[in-house]
Order: sequence, then structure tokens, then C-alpha cells
Amino acid sequence: MTKKRNLTTYILFGMFAGVLPGRDPLHLSERGRMAYVYGAEATLGLLFMHVRLTLPWLFSGWMETYWPLIVMGIAFLGVGLSEIAKRRNQAVLATPLERTAALAPSIKQISLSSTTTV
Repeated sequence: MTKKRNLTTYILFGMFAGVLPGRDPLHLSERGRMAYVYGAEATLGLLFMHVRLTLPWLFSGWMETYWPLIVMGIAFLGVGLSEIAKRRNQAVLATPLERTAALAPSIKQISLSSTTTV
């Protein structure tokens, strides 16, 4: 539980440091602050992988059947949040969300190709 809470805290601090210019400890440019958002997204992926490996029973049954649809839903949510950020002129948040959402549907293909053996 502590690992999940720590990773969640890192995700939130990364997003705040990227989106709020005054909260950036390194005083980076707008493009540099996008790295905070990418880091938060990578940490979110690590948190998901941690939960997947430690609690495999959560991902069996119906979740395994509808996994591609769930990933597509997350990708559409990312695109929607990206569009909202664009309309609010928050390029620091919009660009990483848009790029990550474009790659999200390929996660299933990558996981399938890494588990298959010849």
C-alpha cells in the first residue's frame, strides 16, 4: 500500500510541477516542463504494472476479455483531456497527453508480442 501511495504522490507532484509554472523546482521552459508530465505518465504506467503483477486476480475474468476496449477507452479519455487542455492554452499538458493517447492502443500489441514465443 505504501508503494502505491508513494507512486501516486509522485504522479501528482509531477503534474503540478509541469502545469503550474511557479511550482517548477528547476525553473524550466514550457517545453522542459513537459518532461514532468511525461514522467508522471510513466510513473502511472509503473503503478499500473505494479498492481497488475501483485494483484493478478483483478485482471482475470471479464477484465481480460474486455482489455482492448478498456485501453481504447483510456486512449479516448486522454485525447479528450488533451483537447480540453488545448482550449485552455495549456500546451504543457496537452502535447504529452495527445502523444501518449496516440500510443496507448499499441500497448496490447506490445504485450502480446512480448509474451509469444516461436
